[in-house]
Amino acid sequence: MPRRPRPTLVALAAAGALAVPAVGIAHAATTPNPTTTQVTVADRDDTEGPLDVQQAVHVLRSDDTVVYKIRTYTPFDVGDLSRTKRTVVIELDTDGEPGSERNIRVSAPAGRLRAELISNATRETIKPVAVQLLGKRTLRLSGPRADIGARKYFWVTTYHFGGDPITRQDVVPDRGWIRQR
Repeated sequence: MPRRPRPTLVALAAAGALAVPAVGIAHAATTPNPTTTQVTVADRDDTEGPLDVQQAVHVLRSDDTVVYKIRTYTPFDVGDLSRTKRTVVIELDTDGEPGSERNIRVSAPAGRLRAELISNATRETIKPVAVQLLGKRTLRLSGPRADIGARKYFWVTTYHFGGDPITRQDVVPDRGWIRQR
């Protein structure tokens, strides 16, 4: 006697044999997980102060979200980030020509962490960028590829010691740019 095929969940739901609507099953079955491309760049322990970058990461997700992360060698206090004396900036080359057209500046006015997408041509803020502190050593920026995506980029951190005019600066990579697809 030939075996009868077993009914699928979609067939059972369509026949009313399941309490879950068929639309929910079909949607759950066809929702793809976003795929990612991740690039990690390590940096030397080469700068005094709390903003010496250990690692820079960018992630391109299939849903057109870009995520940038930097991790420092030592913990830092977000309240120490100012717009002038202690900064974290990512320079974005969006057109492939020499120079960067935009940057994202991370600061903490009044102790509140914030990131701004800035036009390098006008120096005006274009829009805010989502930013998070993960632990005490990692900053995470994220947003739509149309806003913060780039062909290539580099990070710059700047730290002034107390009232001393001497600035410690770390650039990642040490030379050139980190390329995206």
